[in-house]
Amino acid sequence: MQMLGNRVAIEVLNKSTDKKSFLQMPDDSFNTGRVRYLGPECAGLEVGQLVLFGNQRESVKVEGMEFLIMEDSNVFGILNGEKGSDK
Repeated sequence: MQMLGNRVAIEVLNKSTDKKSFLQMPDDSFNTGRVRYLGPECAGLEVGQLVLFGNQRESVKVEGMEFLIMEDSNVFGILNGEKGSDK
């Protein structure tokens, strides 16, 4: 999938309400996920990074996997600079 502009596709890994998560949030307004696709204008993000983002409901299914689509400015942060091995 080729993203356009500053769009990013994120695979949701856990909801903030998951009590087994390493990251605990006070409400359900934040989620964590892994960046899977980036547009050419995305700054500061790389495919495979674990990120924190707000509630987002723009989703798309590609080859059976569901991704959230958002602008890179909706990503609040990179968690520990972590990057996955599967780009």
